[in-house]
Amino acid sequence: MQRQWSSHMNNKGFQSSHSPVQTKIGDQKLPCNHDESDRGYSSAVSPLKDLLKKLLGFCSVGGAMTLLSMLMIAVTNEFFHWHPQVSYIFAYLTTLILSYLLNIRYVFHSHYSWKGLGAYCLTYISSMILGSVLLWFLMRIFPNVNNTLLSYCLLPATTLWNFFFTKKITASSRR
Repeated sequence: MQRQWSSHMNNKGFQSSHSPVQTKIGDQKLPCNHDESDRGYSSAVSPLKDLLKKLLGFCSVGGAMTLLSMLMIAVTNEFFHWHPQVSYIFAYLTTLILSYLLNIRYVFHSHYSWKGLGAYCLTYISSMILGSVLLWFLMRIFPNVNNTLLSYCLLPATTLWNFFFTKKITASSRR
């Protein structure tokens, strides 16, 4: 890859102003926004850093919502003696709405949209249905195991489900 020099570059190859510089690959010219604050790092570092920051934020919200969901299930099962599936659905729907609000506001710094909320809810509601069906089977297969622990056993399956479909929705919305 050859860098095409412009009058805005100093002798070290950095821009001396914020004017765009182009990088040439074969006959194709690509914009390259280097400035002295880059200190020689690729311009891809900033998007990677942003992606990791969002990923950490998303995982933090997900972890907090998982812990809150587990607490809600434990309280409703053990203290209020709700049916395990009712506890699961109640905790799931409550943390679903809270998760969407927190992710949009604090992780992605975006605006709420009905389409985004719809896609998010459909993914997670389908996961809740999967979890409820799996819980029903687990309760029949392991009748002597604590129902709260059985509910917690659903986390790997529902997490993989959510990841797969969220990734699909994200990929299709970029096209």
